[in-house]
Amino acid sequence: MVERERPRVRVGIVGAGFVARLHAEGYRHVHGVTVDLRAVTAVRPERARAFAAEAGAAAVVSDFRAILDNSEVDVVDLCVPSHLHAAMALDAAAAGKHVIVEKPLTGFFGDARTPRLAMLESALASADQVIRACRTAGVRLCYGENWVYAPPVQKARRLVTAAGGPILRIVGEESHSGTHAPINKRWETGGGGSLIGKGCHPLGAALFLKADEGRRLHGAVVHEVSLISAGRCPAVPQPRVRWGRRRAAQESVLEQHDPLGRSCGGGRADRGGVQRQRDVHRGDVGDVHQRQRLAARHLPGQVHPPSQVGTGGSPAER
Repeated sequence: MVERERPRVRVGIVGAGFVARLHAEGYRHVHGVTVDLRAVTAVRPERARAFAAEAGAAAVVSDFRAILDNSEVDVVDLCVPSHLHAAMALDAAAAGKHVIVEKPLTGFFGDARTPRLAMLESALASADQVIRACRTAGVRLCYGENWVYAPPVQKARRLVTAAGGPILRIVGEESHSGTHAPINKRWETGGGGSLIGKGCHPLGAALFLKADEGRRLHGAVVHEVSLISAGRCPAVPQPRVRWGRRRAAQESVLEQHDPLGRSCGGGRADRGGVQRQRDVHRGDVGDVHQRQRLAARHLPGQVHPPSQVGTGGSPAER
């Protein structure tokens, strides 16, 4: 009996630091597909050479353009600092390459004193531009979110599927001592604060579970309608994701930690500073401070998490 040849995906990695190593390790555990690391590039050539030898990459190339011009590369994996994500993703799409983007997809890279709504609109425009470019080019945009593959999240998905009903409440928490990458400690290069750098993990898991619910119950992905800040504490935003179909909406709370345990408008501070808000399941949100759209909107068939790609660290020394 002749064994059927497995599909092969040829990857070019941009970056040779902490996250690049996580991705390379993740590729070793992909099932059913042979992942071929065809090329690596990094700002520091010596780091690129060391990483290529460690990861088994076929070649080290001079720069990002050399990755894009390489006909043997199918997918460009961007393991670079956050402020480079959008521009490089656009270039990859224009070159006809599928693209994997580390978290966060994009953000606001400017003065931290900029009004928050202006930051949001800028980040949304950036995310939409990347999605639109990939759609136009007919390539896949893959968002590197490791919580999607975490055993507890996958178990939650199986339990919800077995129960057969909708998810009425999602509470997520990311406890972290802070980024170890200096570049992420500046708004101009990090793209935001702890919510986008760390809160993106539980929020990504919530989006994944609700998207899976939509396909299971309605045959289509359930999209978030808006992200609502329900708290008044400037240091600890209280985001609520409002999920919507035609008539009803569900809100799910994402908990954030205030290290000082301060109470933020409308919520209560538990021991350890965890802020909690009540869920609402109704067609109209009513009394809220401000309705906001979510920055990284997932479109059916356009944005896909990369299969089994391990992520989860800051882009230190990429």
